[in-house]
Amino acid sequence: DELQLLAKTYCGNDHVKRAFLFACNTGLRYCDVKILQWRHIQSGSLQMTQQKTGKPVIINLNTSALRLLGEKGKPEEAVFTLPSHTG
Repeated sequence: DELQLLAKTYCGNDHVKRAFLFACNTGLRYCDVKILQWRHIQSGSLQMTQQKTGKPVIINLNTSALRLLGEKGKPEEAVFTLPSHTG
């Protein structure tokens, strides 16, 4: 219920809002969402090495997470354009 309420709430930066909701759906940390590139998304799953632990992670993306990704970009492009963690 809370995530649905957040999804309906206005945010001045669409990338921040989508990235936050994506993190809620996947369990990824901010540092991993920040470096997420389109090459990490393959066949409905996310495959990357976590920045904090250095361990590989594979996450099957649910419908909500896939929708939050938006339009696919080039493999080396960031999925979300985010400010610094202090921004």
